Amino acid sequence: MNNNIKSGFTLIEILVALSILSIVLLSVYGTFFSINRAIYSTENNVAIYREVRIFFDLIRREVEGCYINKKDKNTFLRIKDRDIYGVSASELLFTAFTPYGRGVYSITYTLDPEKKVLLKSVAGLWDKGDAEKINILDNVTMFKVEAFINGRWTGTFDSLMTNNMPSVLKITLEFIFLDDTVTLFQSIAPKIGG
Repeated sequence: MNNNIKSGFTLIEILVALSILSIVLLSVYGTFFSINRAIYSTENNVAIYREVRIFFDLIRREVEGCYINKKDKNTFLRIKDRDIYGVSASELLFTAFTPYGRGVYSITYTLDPEKKVLLKSVAGLWDKGDAEKINILDNVTMFKVEAFINGRWTGTFDSLMTNNMPSVLKITLEFIFLDDTVTLFQSIAPKIGG
């Protein structure tokens, strides 16, 4: 009898198995990194909307705490309708009771259309000097504020001239999201008044 039968794999079989294993590993590798990129992208998208939601919540609380005293010219609500290079860039200035401390504070929101940044400054009503501007939101392409007065919306308002408060403010924000432009707005009723 011939006992020269050898068991094992041939070189061709090993090469075929390694090729199949390589293809499987490459597809798993590609799937893993695609899922990882999708998770990162989703987290960024959620973060952007969270920042916008926080902004709207913050400005709502501040506007609801807006305070004017008809006898005190240091308390006011003012909306300046600005158009800078075709970009609606309102400026909102008002005095309000805020969570920053005791008393009334002067708050300003403005848009820097060149940098596409929404800026905010807060100062004590009787503080000397300019308040520092803080970056609130990035990639903002439009910030528009309108006041509802006498049954119509207007982009310019000054409580020092009208001696009253608007019943509602409408704040519209347009920002870049995933190479697209998203527009959101919120209507806010000042509650404290004057």
